Amino acid sequence: MTTCSNHPERAALAKALCASCYQIAYRASSSAVRQAHLEAKARYQRRAVLRKYGYTEASYAEAVEAREGRCDICGEVPVYDGRGKNPKYVTPRTLDVDHDHSTGRTRGLLCSRCNSRVLPVVENSPALIERAVAYLEQWSADGEGQ
Repeated sequence: MTTCSNHPERAALAKALCASCYQIAYRASSSAVRQAHLEAKARYQRRAVLRKYGYTEASYAEAVEAREGRCDICGEVPVYDGRGKNPKYVTPRTLDVDHDHSTGRTRGLLCSRCNSRVLPVVENSPALIERAVAYLEQWSADGEGQ
């Protein structure tokens, strides 16, 4: 009978480890494998999206560096906000490639908030932007309307 390499008084079940040592080792390796898989999947998906819009990883990195990592609309650097999935398994936020859906032409790099929430609302109506600006300007910093 073989014994656990960490606990000689216990019988070894697998890989020269007792049941409790094996579970600890399995959980640690399972977590590392899961993290590596998620990172590889994210890299593959990112490369596919970049390729679709005519970027290589190098040209995308140059474009991000030229913008200092900032969104073309709001000027913010995208960061993970801590909501949603377990942050332990979420990759850092990157800038999305914005494109015109009718022509397929790329326009710039945006944070996911501007690309998915702001732009779709105002994209088809530049007059809407002007009205929104006028509305916001009518309210001064002190909170009083005109």
